[in-house]
Amino acid sequence: LLSSTIEGGINAIDAVVVGTYDAGVPIVNTIELKVPLKFAQELLLTDRISRIVVQLNDIEATRVALPAIKNIVGDKGVRTWYELAPYFHAVEGIYYTIFTVMGIIILIVALLSVSNVMGASVNERIPEIGTLRAFGIAKKYLKLNFMLEGLIVGSIGSIIGVVLGLGLALIINQSG
Repeated sequence: LLSSTIEGGINAIDAVVVGTYDAGVPIVNTIELKVPLKFAQELLLTDRISRIVVQLNDIEATRVALPAIKNIVGDKGVRTWYELAPYFHAVEGIYYTIFTVMGIIILIVALLSVSNVMGASVNERIPEIGTLRAFGIAKKYLKLNFMLEGLIVGSIGSIIGVVLGLGLALIINQSG
């Protein structure tokens, strides 16, 4: 390995690669390296430590680990990954905007589809509506009939959609 020392010089050291890992971000894969502390200090020609990074398997474990780490090293300079990730904040904002716009578009399409289906249902049943009106059924009861039909069909469709959506989300999350 070849690196600049903390004083600006160049130092090289032999190393044996025991494995690789994917950080999930291509640029990070090209610049990040995990080595034992003594090895890094020898490469940088120092005995000091400027930063300690604690990696956890679960983001939720941060809430438990952070107070313990602060008890060990003190509160000074202890920050979470979220505080150190401006790139993450930018991507999170962009995704929020994209998903909001897509959600609005999907909602509009769904509303137009439902109104189209209900309009077609009413148009197909004009003879039935005429017959019911001839028997003396009030308009408000006919409207109520269509509203209840729409409510039932919409509720069933919503339940099926939520179940399928949660199932698909679970499958996607489990697939890694």
